[in-house]
Amino acid sequence: MASDAVVAATVEEVDCVEFLKRNFPPSSLDADDAGFLTDATYLRFARARNADKKKASDMLRACLEWRKEYKPHKVAQDEVAKAMQQLTTAVAGCSLAGQPIVVMTIGAQNSCEVEERVKQIVYILEEALRQGHGRLTWIIDFAQMGKHPHDPRSSVTRKTTMKIMQDYYPEMLGTLLVYRPPWYISLLYNVVKPFIDKRTRKKVLFLGHDEKLLLKHVAKDQLP
Repeated sequence: MASDAVVAATVEEVDCVEFLKRNFPPSSLDADDAGFLTDATYLRFARARNADKKKASDMLRACLEWRKEYKPHKVAQDEVAKAMQQLTTAVAGCSLAGQPIVVMTIGAQNSCEVEERVKQIVYILEEALRQGHGRLTWIIDFAQMGKHPHDPRSSVTRKTTMKIMQDYYPEMLGTLLVYRPPWYISLLYNVVKPFIDKRTRKKVLFLGHDEKLLLKHVAKDQLP
């Protein structure tokens, strides 16, 4: 397997990728969605399950079933136009690592319903894949937290999108930058940290309120 997508793969991962390709060829999806099953996609699912063929197969199978039902590749820009105008989730430029930047502002007001918000995240992920980006830089900005009345839809949205990202778009997290968090967020993270796999932990960076640390990862003119 000579694809650039798997140059850095281990022997076990390459073996798992080949197994997935044999059992889940592009014809497993509708013709207009077959492009989802690239070498990079197979590798992400293999890595997400540590090259365990059965676990990776189960994960990919569930993803393909979801794609056939939800049809994420057909989510159009005009369907998420209203959500894109909100301040809670904004697509910016590219990080210094060349990854698309998504800024999520915790606590910002959002007039969209949960379905619209979730569809926006799906659109962002699909658009990144269409442009050849397998990883994104996420900035979680807590600057607005506590400044507006609590919106219960936000919690539902986060729970739903977290599941979608973990189950159907694994290994697309390039870097997670936690910016301007209240003091207790790091304490909560330290509680759950032991349950997060080592590869993911390395991608999570707490920046405090220091803009200089943020600018080590993203140029100012690339932020919304």
